[in-house]
Amino acid sequence: MQQRVLKLKAQQQIAPNTFELILSGDVAALAYQPGQFVMLQIPNTAHLLRRPFGIVTIEADRLHLIYCTVGVGTKLLSQCRSGQLLSVFGPLGNGFPTAFLKPKQEVLLIAGGIGVAPLLGLLKRLVAHGIVVTIIFGVKTKAALFYQLELESLAKVYYTTEDGTFGFHGNVNSLIEAKLAQAHYQAIYGCGPAGLLQMIARRYQNHPHVYCAVERPLACGIGECYACVVPALQQNDYYKVCEDGPVFSKEQVVF
Repeated sequence: MQQRVLKLKAQQQIAPNTFELILSGDVAALAYQPGQFVMLQIPNTAHLLRRPFGIVTIEADRLHLIYCTVGVGTKLLSQCRSGQLLSVFGPLGNGFPTAFLKPKQEVLLIAGGIGVAPLLGLLKRLVAHGIVVTIIFGVKTKAALFYQLELESLAKVYYTTEDGTFGFHGNVNSLIEAKLAQAHYQAIYGCGPAGLLQMIARRYQNHPHVYCAVERPLACGIGECYACVVPALQQNDYYKVCEDGPVFSKEQVVF
C-alpha cells in the first residue's frame, strides 16, 4: 500500500447519483488485484476520514474509480473538476482468487448496481488469461445501467431490471432460475447489496469456489478501528472487511 497524490483527469456522471472518476499519475507500478480498494481524501473540507472507493481498473497511468453520491463528502467530490489534486492511499484489502483457473474454463460474475465496478477489472483480467466469462448485471431500472458496451465486448451479459425497463424483468435469482439453472461454472464471483450476496451463498452453497466482495462503510481502511466487521460463519468471531476482505469466500463470513 502506498500514498500518492494524483490528478483528476476526468469525471462524468454515468447513471443517477453515480460517477466515474479517472485519476492520472504514478500508478502503473502499484501491485493491484481486482477487488481491492483505495482510501481517498475529500479535498478542501473538514472531513478528516478518507472515503473508500473500489478500484475499477488501473491501466497505464490511470486509476479508474466509480462511486455513488450518498453524503456530503461524495457530493463535494462530484463537484471537483479536472486538474484537482487528490490524495489516494492504497491499494488495500485482498482481491478475488483466480490462480486456480485455467484457460477455456467458464466462470460467472454477478453484479448488483455499483457492484459491477470491481467485477469489470476482474472481467478484464480473466479474459486476458483465456477464461470464458458470463456476467449478470442487475439493477432497479434501465437508467441505472452503465458500461454496457465494454461488458458486452468481453463477455456474455445478462441484464435484469426490477421494473422490466431493460433485459430480464425480475431479480438476479429469477434470471438464474429461468436461464442459467443448469449451467456449470468453475467459479462464481459477486459484488453488490447484502441481499444479493446472501442469495449467491444460498444458491451455490455446494460450489467449492464462490467469492464475493462485501460492501461496508469503512473508517480507517487498515484494520485499526473495527468499524467494518462482519460475523464469521464457522466460529464466534468477526472479520474486518478492510483488512481481511473485502473479498471473502462463502465459507468465511455471513453475508
